[in-house]
Amino acid sequence: MHPISRYTHMKHTYTHIFALSICLSAGMTIVPLAAAAAAPAEHTAVLCARFDSLAAADAPRAQLQTLADTLFAVFDREAVTDEPVVIPLDAPRDSLVMRALYWSAEWCYANDLWQPAIDYAAGAVPYAQHYGDEELLSDCLHLQGLGYFRKGEFESAADAFRATYEIDQRSGDAGRISSTLNSIAGTYVANNQYAEAERYILEAIEVNSRVDEPRRMAVLLGTASEVYHGLGDDTKALRYAEQALAIDRRLNNRSGQGKRLSQMATALIALNRCDDAAQALDEALPLLRDGGVWHSVAICERQYGMIETKRGNLHEAKNHFLAAADIFRVQGDKYGEMKAVKNAYDAVKDLTANDRLTLLERYNELRDTIYRTETTDALNRYNAEYGLDQLQAERERSLTQNRRYMILTAITIVLLLCFIFSLWYSIHRRNHIERDSLRKNIDDLQEINAKLNTWYNNVLSSMGQTMPDIPDADKQFLERVAELINSQMEQGNVSAEQIASDMNISVKQFRTRLVTLTGQNPREYILNVRMQKAKYLLTERKDLQVIEIARLCGYDDLSSFVHAFKKYFNLSPTAMRDRKANDQIVNE
Repeated sequence: MHPISRYTHMKHTYTHIFALSICLSAGMTIVPLAAAAAAPAEHTAVLCARFDSLAAADAPRAQLQTLADTLFAVFDREAVTDEPVVIPLDAPRDSLVMRALYWSAEWCYANDLWQPAIDYAAGAVPYAQHYGDEELLSDCLHLQGLGYFRKGEFESAADAFRATYEIDQRSGDAGRISSTLNSIAGTYVANNQYAEAERYILEAIEVNSRVDEPRRMAVLLGTASEVYHGLGDDTKALRYAEQALAIDRRLNNRSGQGKRLSQMATALIALNRCDDAAQALDEALPLLRDGGVWHSVAICERQYGMIETKRGNLHEAKNHFLAAADIFRVQGDKYGEMKAVKNAYDAVKDLTANDRLTLLERYNELRDTIYRTETTDALNRYNAEYGLDQLQAERERSLTQNRRYMILTAITIVLLLCFIFSLWYSIHRRNHIERDSLRKNIDDLQEINAKLNTWYNNVLSSMGQTMPDIPDADKQFLERVAELINSQMEQGNVSAEQIASDMNISVKQFRTRLVTLTGQNPREYILNVRMQKAKYLLTERKDLQVIEIARLCGYDDLSSFVHAFKKYFNLSPTAMRDRKANDQIVNE
């Protein structure tokens, strides 16, 4: 078995995915935790950083091995790995570095250290690519995506998950594929793109149904519940959450049951089934508290506040919202705290002015931190209670106006791109049709070449030779020259330099040999070939216009063609065609 498996990875990510999906249903995002780690965790973090530093400094293998063994022992003791990691002493140094960096990333992620997890996983990627270890490469990219997700950098997360998905598809591992599809769906949910998320989560459920992975299926069904809540189909959202709950109960997954019950409560609140939602939360909270899943506890408290608001119990609603805000604050989730404080403010807006002022100031403080605005300065201009209300209204109007500007700008850009594409397509299509019209005449080249061979014989006869009398090498030379002239005429540019280059000889050699065989320099010879082809097309192809014949003979400009033709034959192209037609009438 591969020492690094997606199941081991998922063992640490299920908890985060569960909490993540519940947060998304409540309109929240996940941010890094601000609470300081305990002393043992700090020690392990120092060991990870020291190993990374020594590896980058090309420290000896023995020194790295000792430190890596210490780390692997810690990871095994803390159940980061599903079995002890053992690197043979004769294994390559880079293999040791790769494993140590990857498991350092896993440990950091399990301890909510998102950026170090991303950095260590990124450090392991080049080694996995070097060894062609696509399974480990997939795990590294997936771990980076989860880290970016937890930081709220959803575009980077989506890029990492898509790269993971491409690797997993090549492996054909249904478990890995469904896990990555679930992560992609979660990224779209975080960006409120529920229609895109639906496509990925349904595919993930279908893929996972091929393997016996009930724990992962519970995760996928829970994500599907969040997706359909976002799409406004809370009946379907409730059904998916109930299916996920049934699986977690069968597995005796207590924390999972708590999260599923919270997801059910989300759908039940939206369906105005407040009593059923409260019953689900009463069952969920002890499970989540026992499991130490405090982020989900905060979400449940906020859900309780929504229920009490619907019931008209504003004081109870405020207390639940503030309890949620306290938990979010301890965890450093400013966005979650901001939403809970806003809920509390709305609940007490008809009560004491002091409570209103305190909550609104906290709300604006959090909002300033997140959106980097200058609300504090604006608050100094509003001292009265109604002034604060006006400030809030102005902020909302400003955001709405900015959104409208962004939408109009986006629409303008899209329309401009559509116009440019339409113009390009029109030009491309016209050129394509014209090119097809010209290329349909290529079939006549064999017949033209036969005419040209007759002309070559006439030229050679004037020199006292015939085509069969000249050596094969000279004959092949002239045939190759004629072939290249015809090819260049189709491209619209005929030159002795290009012909010589294509024949791998110098221009001087080409000129000398051509003059020796034909008595004509390259310019005269090329002109003869062009004019003979033009004459043939004018007299034999009445379906072609003169401009088309000019282009087939390598002339882009009609007037240049007419001038050259008239100078050569002492007759215009039209006159040549008319004379041929009159000769046919006389013969008839």
